[in-house]
Amino acid sequence: MEKRVELILFGDKIWWWIRHFLFWIVMYLDEVLYTLLEKDGFNELDLFILPFILDVITVYINLYLLIPRYLHKKKYVTYFLFTMLTVVANISIMLAYIYIPENSLPYIGEFVSSFISTITLLATAIAIKVGKYSFEQQKLTEQLKFEQSKLELNYLKQQINPHFLFNVLNTINIQSISDPGSVSETVHQLSDLLRYQIYEAGASDTVALSKEIEFLKNYVSLEEIRRTNLTVNWNELSAIPKIRITPFLFLPLIENALKHSKSINEDPAKINIEWSHRQGQLELKVSNTIGDTIEKDHGGFGIDNLRKRLNFLYPGKSNLDMSIRNGIFICTLQLNIDESNNH
Repeated sequence: MEKRVELILFGDKIWWWIRHFLFWIVMYLDEVLYTLLEKDGFNELDLFILPFILDVITVYINLYLLIPRYLHKKKYVTYFLFTMLTVVANISIMLAYIYIPENSLPYIGEFVSSFISTITLLATAIAIKVGKYSFEQQKLTEQLKFEQSKLELNYLKQQINPHFLFNVLNTINIQSISDPGSVSETVHQLSDLLRYQIYEAGASDTVALSKEIEFLKNYVSLEEIRRTNLTVNWNELSAIPKIRITPFLFLPLIENALKHSKSINEDPAKINIEWSHRQGQLELKVSNTIGDTIEKDHGGFGIDNLRKRLNFLYPGKSNLDMSIRNGIFICTLQLNIDESNNH
């Protein structure tokens, strides 16, 4: 219903004709009824046709000449003067047609009455025209904002790639020195990650949660190979829900933990990764030891990037919380996902 009303009010082509036909029917309904029902109506048909033609000319001169040329260009005084000129010309022609053959002059009241009715008709048409123009401008602005947001989102998504590749390639580089025999397996793991990134995550706006978790586990395993003083505890979901999410959304949390995790005393740096899912809410909690120092930029670019993506992709449906407790940095991301429309 709303779509049909929108088409009638703002649509083009056939809807333009329907809209204008309805406008004139509504504006001239009383005159049409008078002409059809009164016994003398058809005897004075000229007094219906001439005002109608004059009103049509007045309205369309204003809508398609004066408004685009003056009102839209903010030439308000010029627009007002030309509008008044067309209204006065309209009334003058009509009154002249009626009174000149009778060699008489119209009463001032008739001029005022005609002026008010013509201005009311014209104001109604202008209001519809300006409303349509405002609606179109709003739609255009929304479209431009959407396109800009999409471009920004794609840019932010692409920013993940160099950082991710740098980490993995650095892992392979270190491994080629310490354990050359295992490089082949690591390269195979990297090829799996890139295949996911290009052909699965890169080809769609959403991916299966199970695929994303598998990707993250592979990524973490590569980091564990690189860092011998690192312990990662992975608390997996007992049953991974069959839902789809935006790819690489959780990666910044894990990257951030790997980047900032530090040992406490002589113990290895520890990272805990915990997943939970209940009542349509998916949660990832990542915690890591940060030693005795607290870095001011803990989170940095990756987390800022993530916040922007969340604001665009899950407005009002996400929560990202970060805190520090007893030398542990804790980052929790919660997503509210409508599972009924998610598969």
